[in-house]
Amino acid sequence: MKSSSFKLTVLATVIAVCWTGHLAPNETKEYCPEFLQGNISMPCWNLGSKCYCFSIVYFRPDWSGADAFCRGGNMTLLSVDSEEEDQLIFKHVRHDRPELDDGSYWTSGRFSGNILNGQWEWASTEPFQPFNYSNWYVGEPGFNKPDYCVYFYFGYYYEYGYWWDYPCDHSYGFICESN
Repeated sequence: MKSSSFKLTVLATVIAVCWTGHLAPNETKEYCPEFLQGNISMPCWNLGSKCYCFSIVYFRPDWSGADAFCRGGNMTLLSVDSEEEDQLIFKHVRHDRPELDDGSYWTSGRFSGNILNGQWEWASTEPFQPFNYSNWYVGEPGFNKPDYCVYFYFGYYYEYGYWWDYPCDHSYGFICESN
């Protein structure tokens, strides 16, 4: 009897360990929004002191749709406040989550104002905050004008920059964050 009980305990432990290995996106469920738990098209990870959720399948809205989705879940589109945060996200995608590696993802960055006196800002909080850090790809931003937003393309090396601008009405994946 002891032998079969021990075998069942070992089997249950192995199954639990293997099963949780497949649920890596939910490993941070106590830190990330409840409405996204178990959503395989929007996995979330706790990195540092924030939760980051990446849209990876099917749902690829324009910038306004991505912003509305994040806000609807009490989150915001990603705003990168420092080089450390930028590197944390980039390394997570490139080294830990290759399934995210070749995607384009909206952030909360957008051009505000007009061509003559506008600036790039994070539109995640009111009032919008100007960038205090950036990691543009060479030659970017290509257009400093209204209705252009910032997306990340992880297919390039961090050192060359991977931030791009594009019209906000284009469809991309997106990254939501919460504190």
